Amino acid sequence: EHAIRGQLGTVVSLTLKRHGSETPTTVQVTRAEIHVPSVRSRIENGIEYVRLSDFGTNSADEVRTAFLDGKKHNVRGYILDLRFNGGGLLDAAVDISSLFISQGPIVSTIDRAGARDVRSATGRTIGAKPLVVLVNKYTASASEITAGAVQDYGVGTLVGEKTFGKGVVQSLYTLPDKGALKITTARYVTPKGRDIHHKGIVPDVIVTQRVDLPGMIDTAADKQLSAAKKIIESKSTCLLYTSPS
Repeated sequence: EHAIRGQLGTVVSLTLKRHGSETPTTVQVTRAEIHVPSVRSRIENGIEYVRLSDFGTNSADEVRTAFLDGKKHNVRGYILDLRFNGGGLLDAAVDISSLFISQGPIVSTIDRAGARDVRSATGRTIGAKPLVVLVNKYTASASEITAGAVQDYGVGTLVGEKTFGKGVVQSLYTLPDKGALKITTARYVTPKGRDIHHKGIVPDVIVTQRVDLPGMIDTAADKQLSAAKKIIESKSTCLLYTSPS
């Protein structure tokens, strides 16, 4: 692996031996930066389903693009799947939350001295409604920031099970003996001041499901996803038959 890596734009020769062939072949590969998308999305039966695996540098743009595609196709509702998402960048959590929340605080960081740093919505909302956010016990950190903000502002319905409960900032300090010391330096709270750490986020609609079988996600056996679809169908039906007054 280390021999393959190198400066962007340079060429590396790889000798390959294919299964069933005795003669190896050589291919020329130009080194480039590889971006692994964090979003998988699709539109099915008029519902936009977006599964986010982590909160990376490009995640907010990927989520935004997926949801805008749903708007372009006039979908009836949106599902953001944060199950098994262990988090990532705070900026990504703020930017993704801002897609659904037009203004106001998204998350506050409170340090050991009690000083508060508030991160507010960016103003880049896309008005994706109705929205359902799927969470489970492995939804953590940045995922919980987004889930908590969506729930506090009432812009979406949380479905699934209570989240992991990781809401602290930890700093790593190197010691003279080459050891290291990890110290909790701050904690995160939701817009309504709820402490995430060790408490997690309790969804609006609790649907239990085995977490030792992640391959169940997005299959016919996925009870949490089925519940999310039913919520959207009920909301879109209400919108269809509610007379303007």
